[in-house]
Amino acid sequence: MLDDLLAARSKWVASRAGRGIPAVAPRTGSAGGEIQEIQGRLRARETPPSRFCWQCRKPLHPRADRCPFCGEAQ
Repeated sequence: MLDDLLAARSKWVASRAGRGIPAVAPRTGSAGGEIQEIQGRLRARETPPSRFCWQCRKPLHPRADRCPFCGEAQ
């Protein structure tokens, strides 16, 4: 079964090469730019710490700018 998969893959790669399509997509941009992009996406996924409403003292969602209980702007 593995031999069949490898044979099918080699036919697929050969057919792509025959049409002028590269087997592996070329890398664009510098490695430093890619690292900065990845780090930026990771920082965006980090959640800020939860807070409490200053008026009613109930817990707020980390990115809330208004208390869902009393409606007070934070």
